[in-house]
Amino acid sequence: MRAGDLERGVKACSHAAQYARERRNAAALGSIALARGFHAAFSMVDAEHVALLEEALASLEEREPLLRVRLEARLASALTPGIDPTRAHELARKAVNRARDLGDPETLASVLALARGAFRPFDDLHERYAMDAEALALCETLGDAQATLTTLHRLGLDEFERGDRRAGETYFRRYAKLGEELGSSRAALRTIQQQAFLATLDGDHELARTRVAEAALRQRRIPDRPGPVNYLKLQRLQLSRWWGQRAEIEQALTELAMPERFAALRCSACLWLGHRDAARQIYQRVAQQQIPTNHVDLMTRPELVSAFGTEEDARRLYDVLAPYAGRHVVWWGTGGAGDGSIERLLGLLAAKAGDGRRACEHFDRALDENERLSAPPLLARTREDYATSLQALGIDRQRAEDLKRQAAEAYDRLDMKLHRERLGREISGATKTVSTSHRGQRPALPGFERQGAFWQVRFGADSISIKDSDGARYLAYLTAHPFHEVHVLELMAERRRADPASANASVLMESSLAALDAPALRSYRQRLNELRQEQEEALGFGDATRSQKARLEMELIADELAKALGLGGRSRATGTPAERARVNLTQRIRGAIRLIADEHRVLGHHLKTCVRTGQFCSYAPPPAP
Repeated sequence: MRAGDLERGVKACSHAAQYARERRNAAALGSIALARGFHAAFSMVDAEHVALLEEALASLEEREPLLRVRLEARLASALTPGIDPTRAHELARKAVNRARDLGDPETLASVLALARGAFRPFDDLHERYAMDAEALALCETLGDAQATLTTLHRLGLDEFERGDRRAGETYFRRYAKLGEELGSSRAALRTIQQQAFLATLDGDHELARTRVAEAALRQRRIPDRPGPVNYLKLQRLQLSRWWGQRAEIEQALTELAMPERFAALRCSACLWLGHRDAARQIYQRVAQQQIPTNHVDLMTRPELVSAFGTEEDARRLYDVLAPYAGRHVVWWGTGGAGDGSIERLLGLLAAKAGDGRRACEHFDRALDENERLSAPPLLARTREDYATSLQALGIDRQRAEDLKRQAAEAYDRLDMKLHRERLGREISGATKTVSTSHRGQRPALPGFERQGAFWQVRFGADSISIKDSDGARYLAYLTAHPFHEVHVLELMAERRRADPASANASVLMESSLAALDAPALRSYRQRLNELRQEQEEALGFGDATRSQKARLEMELIADELAKALGLGGRSRATGTPAERARVNLTQRIRGAIRLIADEHRVLGHHLKTCVRTGQFCSYAPPPAP
């Protein structure tokens, strides 16, 4: 089973179980039952495995307490997902409490890991989080690195479900570091998937595409295992919906073989693509199914009910989803994916049910939560859904127009073509694309002026003062060069040249940048400027192919720079100078924006939505209305 041959593994366990029965060896039967559950199919209950576990428990009676408590925990997870999770939850809690009473740390750590599987992604978050936190402390105490690795990933997703991106990224970084220390190829794969998720949240779709492609290539070099291939494709489908390119979604949908229990996901993808007739046909089957037992189905249904359901359908699903208010949609099993605040889905359902007051309350909370998540694509979709719901309800038409315009500007800025197309061209004073909008007149831009240990930041008629920091200096450079894409290492070089004596300068980055001599650096900058001009010209003429070629060459130059810094052409991984530069610069820019937002909320929001970070950074202000 561990080698990926599930069919032979199950047969071997069946033969071994029969041998244990003939020898009346209850302990051996229990161990085989545990081994039989090494692989659990995603969102399925294996009836044969459940029967084997129950048989092993009955044979053991009260003997072998350490083995028995593991079997109880494994049975709890094997019963999941079921229509009624009550028995699974009771078994899991009983097993954990008994393991604590036994006083054996290794047994408790194992039971926590097994019992955790009894709780579905949309079950009690506080209980799941507490189990994961306890498991992490135990695993670290015991020195069980592999179990620690698994738990770190779970806690990272827990934090994203709680809406705490900063804490989630902290666990992801710890996961990446430990995986690198262990030399785990699967951990490296999952780290790349996590990076694709984060890049999608940032709206850095080029980086997300690169990471998804890297994950697919890396997966081919890992010994086959039944689950991860589908999980990779599932993540690609989920993330590609936010990238906003029709061909990518259609390809991901074609490649992912989805069973009937995921019909809601296929229906959702068709709806996002604008294939309403096909989506309606699938929805007719989905509507006849019971309330879903897998989180993917549950979290995709609200959009379908909003599009095709009745008011009664909306009220019924709202009651099911209401207990999850305040949480975020996280697609477990994919390495990292999500749809942001559940409040958006509740807003759609409330609007469909005709409850305008409640719909507005949910959408307002969704806007706040997705903004705190620093996720421009999710924020734009929330505005679109809010506007559409207001129009359907026939209320606050002016706000609906404002929200639609804001969503359109964001879709243009993020190059989310499919979403912009869906939103329609009927918006009065519709914006032009970001690539050409800078040719016309634009509103006032923020201006940064250094005054000793502080920066004076002007925005229209307002002015605020913030303390000097690296983040403020990066923002000053970017806002002074709108629509100018600059590589993270080039931006750090600019900051270093502006203040070479700064005590906060990174020694590692300085030594890395020193690897490039002055002529090489000048040549690098000159070619990048040429490519930027070529890209802008191509976009102005609507030549997407030429624009993409320029972008690819810019990426190749970045790769060559990485080689000069001693990276040997390897894909960017946590801990390398280039990656540290990206992470360090992103954190400092976001920190500076948070400080600005504390003083001037409108300016803070403007910078959060217009400043893009990643391998290349830029400031792309919206066009004039």
